[in-house]
Amino acid sequence: MAAKRIPMLLYHVIDDHPERYSVKEGPYVLSEEVFRLQMELLHAEGYRTIGIEEFLLFREGRMRIPDKPIIISFDDGHVTNYTAAHRVLRRYGFSAIFFVTVSLVGKPGSLAWEQVEAMLSEGEEIGSHMLTHRPPTELGDEELRYELSESKRILEDRLGVEIKFLSSPTGYYNKAVERIAREAGYKGACTGRVGWNNADTDPFALRRIAVKRWHGLEAFKSFVEPRPLTLLRHRVCQMFRGSARRCLGVKGYELIRSSLLRFMG
Repeated sequence: MAAKRIPMLLYHVIDDHPERYSVKEGPYVLSEEVFRLQMELLHAEGYRTIGIEEFLLFREGRMRIPDKPIIISFDDGHVTNYTAAHRVLRRYGFSAIFFVTVSLVGKPGSLAWEQVEAMLSEGEEIGSHMLTHRPPTELGDEELRYELSESKRILEDRLGVEIKFLSSPTGYYNKAVERIAREAGYKGACTGRVGWNNADTDPFALRRIAVKRWHGLEAFKSFVEPRPLTLLRHRVCQMFRGSARRCLGVKGYELIRSSLLRFMG
């Protein structure tokens, strides 16, 4: 069981007009056609989507999962998650988990509550991307506790379902975030760690691979197939970015983040 490796893809925005977005957002804006081709490839290759909870049940030996499982996730709660991504996912019989930044719901460019509710009713899963999208590692314990607990409470009150999973904004994550997330009642968390997941993966250190605008189909295919050299490359790049973040601090790193992403993939 532990040998089965499960990729979790990370998306943000599906839009045919990347020029509308900031330099920071740009790398994560994919056209609808590119996203459709990626989903078409997954479907043709026999991949089937599962949810994070299904993965955790598999991890505990309590559930069988498809031979070629994949988890699809979206961060931030951009309106195109509903107007474009959700439509494409349904076309191929796929589902995803959408991590919503609660304070942005209903704001221009973000999902409306009615859209979140519609996606939920049509088989998508909703998770928390915190309350305000601030880097959680920059917050004190009380601020962080409020961010995690309040975003969970608002989503649960509005949607009428338990919110079990967290995605850490910008991928920043440490033991304090994990501890407070557990205390707030989350069952798992997606971090900035790159890689595939298996039965040995810590539920509070779930790995993902971010799909960026310049990734062609061959690169995309390497994200979902067990290619050790691809994983090694991603981890080396992540280590380099982590070193830059520690040296420059969060604010300094964010100033050069887009350039690093483009240079390192």
